[in-house]
Amino acid sequence: MTDVSVQPMKDSVAPPGGGATTPDLEVQGLSKHFGPVVAVDSIDFSVASGEFVSILGPSGCGKTTTLRMVAGLEEVTAGRIFIRGSDVTHLPPEKRNTAMVFQSYALFPHMNVHDNVAFGLKMRGVSKAEIDDRVATAMRRVRLEGYEKRKPSQLSGGQRQRVAVARAIVVEPAILLLDEALTNLDRRLRQQLQLELKELQVDLGITSLFVTHDQEEALTMSDRIIVMDEGLIAQDAEPSEVYDRPASAFVAGFIGESNRLDGSVAAGSGETCTVRTESGLDLMGIHSGDVGQQCAVMIRPRAITLHADRPTKDNVIEGVVKLWAYKGESYEYVINLPDGGDLLVDLPRREAVFERGDRVFAAFDARDVIVVERA
Repeated sequence: MTDVSVQPMKDSVAPPGGGATTPDLEVQGLSKHFGPVVAVDSIDFSVASGEFVSILGPSGCGKTTTLRMVAGLEEVTAGRIFIRGSDVTHLPPEKRNTAMVFQSYALFPHMNVHDNVAFGLKMRGVSKAEIDDRVATAMRRVRLEGYEKRKPSQLSGGQRQRVAVARAIVVEPAILLLDEALTNLDRRLRQQLQLELKELQVDLGITSLFVTHDQEEALTMSDRIIVMDEGLIAQDAEPSEVYDRPASAFVAGFIGESNRLDGSVAAGSGETCTVRTESGLDLMGIHSGDVGQQCAVMIRPRAITLHADRPTKDNVIEGVVKLWAYKGESYEYVINLPDGGDLLVDLPRREAVFERGDRVFAAFDARDVIVVERA
């Protein structure tokens, strides 16, 4: 069931540091074990009032389990969950003041759209006049006026998901929880609804926790991204920091495309360093690690340019065009390196086109080289 109660919570304990700046959601030392399997391993995070935070990660990383514990749909093994300063760790879902939007829509097929949206309000004993008014407002917000009498089977996938969102926001929850809410939609509709959902969230000022495996979705919609890996938080930061300054090789490899070259820090001065790769290349990058430290160099394909002649750049690697593909707005190249490895390059369409077998120079600046400790 997507809707949950907004009844006041009593006899709860406020988290340390509570007060005017208490976050709408705070998770402390949260863990979940399924027998010997640790799905979530003592994580901490918070979501401020009005903030849109995404939990991002591959399948099995613990993101959906975390969301289900926040919703009260999964029992907590250890740790505490606070919503607006109240400890809800052991409260049932209907007492947590949250609402959830599922990947599968979870609409009642025998009810029309109006009754689906109104269901949570009816369960709370809201008067019919107020229900009709709030349902009409919710339908207007999700741009579905006039669809109230239709059944879910008469709606497209995008319209069903809008109904699911309307059913969640109509109860005015403290936290809106979204579990892979746009995954079932085709790419174009998903991109459209990303912007619509973000606009709605900003207009309502509703605090939101969104689980997704789609990096583009998280980057587009989030004020902050929590990247999870094997039950742990790998990075918790704003989207630009997660993309431009990932905290680990895992994050760099998971968020967007990256070329990876392993090596070690050969020299360093301030924030810059020279990394000697395992194939003997010396590359300049941004890093503050110690000389001799094992590391991974991550380079985004769009940070690299290709040249027929050796350019003046911080980093230049000579190679041969192995493959190329036209992608509409850009050309994607696979450059074969002297050590036998490959380098992926994404060039804007306006730049020169190289052919298979051409000898080229791949160039990139030190500021575009992400140097992270090797796991």
